Amino acid sequence: MELNSVKNRFSKKKKDLFGHNKGFWVIKKNISFITKISNILKSSFGPLGMDKIINEKNGNIIITNDGATILSSMDVKNSVEKMLVNLSKSQDEEIGDGTTGIIIMTASLLKQAEKLIEKGIHPVRIVEGFEYACDICLGHLENISERMSKDYDVYTFMLEAGITSMNSKITKRSKKKTF
Repeated sequence: MELNSVKNRFSKKKKDLFGHNKGFWVIKKNISFITKISNILKSSFGPLGMDKIINEKNGNIIITNDGATILSSMDVKNSVEKMLVNLSKSQDEEIGDGTTGIIIMTASLLKQAEKLIEKGIHPVRIVEGFEYACDICLGHLENISERMSKDYDVYTFMLEAGITSMNSKITKRSKKKTF
């Protein structure tokens, strides 16, 4: 019963000439905002990412490829854009890395969700599908994970993990010298 009542409320709203309600167009517009921000950040992503030159209001110039810095320098007005910047800030504060990846992944998921919305699938069902997919992914990660044996040298493991995580175009040249 609950599914039908949600579906009916979504479909009974005032429709335009194409049969879409106002909520449909708001969702599409918000996805468009996020996609534009993602496109700005994509070229700065990864070890071969390009730097961005940011001209601040006070006249300072910043050259960076850090997603958090780029996002915090953007003049965002839309509430969805502000939410995206806050998502990036919380990622930076909690983890210290991955802000650009979070934005790109969010935009990719929303692009796929947009296609489903255009087919008439309610956003609540799409979110449930994302949650189900997340559960499947977490289960798979649990299945492929391995416990470290007590015999394994923790220092060597941490050293290898550090080298792997710093494997970029800059550190590749000097990683053997450093360690």
